[in-house]
Amino acid sequence: MIECKNICAGYRNVTILHDLTFTIPTGGLVSIIGPNGCGKTTLLRTMAKQIPPQSGTVLYDGVDIATISRKDLARTAAFLPQVRPIPSISVQALVSHGRFPHLGFSRTLRPEDRIAVQRAMEQTGITPWANRSLDSLSGGERQRVYLAMALAQETDIIFLDEPTTYLDLHYQFDLLELLQQLQRSGKTIVMVLHDLSSALRYSTQVVLMDQGQLLFSDSPQALRNTDLLAQTFHVQTRFFDDHVLFEPLG
Repeated sequence: MIECKNICAGYRNVTILHDLTFTIPTGGLVSIIGPNGCGKTTLLRTMAKQIPPQSGTVLYDGVDIATISRKDLARTAAFLPQVRPIPSISVQALVSHGRFPHLGFSRTLRPEDRIAVQRAMEQTGITPWANRSLDSLSGGERQRVYLAMALAQETDIIFLDEPTTYLDLHYQFDLLELLQQLQRSGKTIVMVLHDLSSALRYSTQVVLMDQGQLLFSDSPQALRNTDLLAQTFHVQTRFFDDHVLFEPLG
């Protein structure tokens, strides 16, 4: 379980998040949604211990993440930012980096580490690219490689900032279905997502924000029963069985 208690956070002297309190149960697939600039990425980074809260507490299963060492955290939670470096190394070498938290000082892969790397590459469909250089891939292809690195890390929690960015539509659905499979296997997935229809379709919980405030944290079905999407995004909404249609006002 992830608990955010009275979280205020931001950068330097600027506070972006204001007194956020909510809970994510173990095994949830959670989408953080809201207008641009509302604090979605700041919240994700705070929950993943990438930035410290200005006040308040984030807990994993009752443990304050401020007390968790960097190495223990890397064995518990993987974090994929939206913008990442593009080193000139092979795909397999990058995915192998996901095993570093489990290795000793020699950073030598053991047989079980190689199995984890291979499994992660198969799950994301990138095995044929194993020997290609990362900088030779498209943005969408690199996205899948970095996800494989996170899967190789074998953590209980995965944080992703806009994981469908740069992906063609069918790869977006493939990725979201993969994340859904991981969630059903017991992992807790928390992601920032701009595609509201996908958030409603794939998530078990939606966290809606605006101007650094928490507006809603509950199931997609519960969100459908409110006017919050229309009010927050200033659009008309029409709900169908598995998607939502947005139309301009007026």
